[in-house]
Amino acid sequence: MNLNAILFFIKETLIGLKRSSLMTIIAIATVSITLILLGLFMLISANLNKVTEDIASKLEIRLFLKPNLNIEDIQLFRRKLKAIDGIKDVEFINNTKAWKSFQSDYSHLNLKQYITDNPLPHSLNIKLEGAQDIKSIILYVKRFDTIIDDIVYGGELADRVEVFRRVMAIGGWSLIMLLILASLFIIVNTIRLTVIARNEEISIMQLVGATDRFIKGPFLIEGFIIGVLGASISVGLLYFIYSIAIHQLIEKMPFFPFITDDASLIYIYGFVLISGATIGMLGAYISVSRSLKMR
Repeated sequence: MNLNAILFFIKETLIGLKRSSLMTIIAIATVSITLILLGLFMLISANLNKVTEDIASKLEIRLFLKPNLNIEDIQLFRRKLKAIDGIKDVEFINNTKAWKSFQSDYSHLNLKQYITDNPLPHSLNIKLEGAQDIKSIILYVKRFDTIIDDIVYGGELADRVEVFRRVMAIGGWSLIMLLILASLFIIVNTIRLTVIARNEEISIMQLVGATDRFIKGPFLIEGFIIGVLGASISVGLLYFIYSIAIHQLIEKMPFFPFITDDASLIYIYGFVLISGATIGMLGAYISVSRSLKMR
């Protein structure tokens, strides 16, 4: 493609944008709203995934053991548990050590006045590789009822976070798809108005031998500009909103692993920009292809 063709495309694109300026503004606004929601959804989803992974990495199962077991039996059982897939580590917690730690933590209760003997049993603390392993492991260890007196685990929290994440993902993507379709519909009609306004020029271009690919060029650039402008506005607003929101969240919930690294944020903002350009060009392609086919 030579320089004259590029200059022609740019000139025709600017003419098209000027002729349907109101529809262009509406199209840019619609793309911006769609991509803001897409970006917010991606940011929330990414943070939820990180929180879920953090909970899973800290998820533990505490096995309280029968009082009649000796240390050799416990160590044998511990080695058997460590060999199970999905278990990262198994820590033995001596009841004497656990009782001293408990008394130290609740020294204000003066427990020695009410309890003379150590009421705590020996226990094993199981660390998992992932939250997805917990149910199968719980079912497996329950079979050792002659060794285990009680089982305590925090899997309910991980399950609730995972269910919430899945529900939000389904609802979020459904909403995004509807908004993308709305954006495409508006862009298609915006470009179609430009095609109708330039109907006579297109007829002349076809008569002198211009190919459909050549005719489509300015319209595809127009759609690209609409998409990129809408995406740029949305990225600017997303950056502003997320910077304020994440600062407040970190102050109020400092122990949660929110996403703050530039690499993850650049990936999300880059995806939003690419999505905007793709939506714009796709809408333009659909519109001009349909119009040329009707001709």
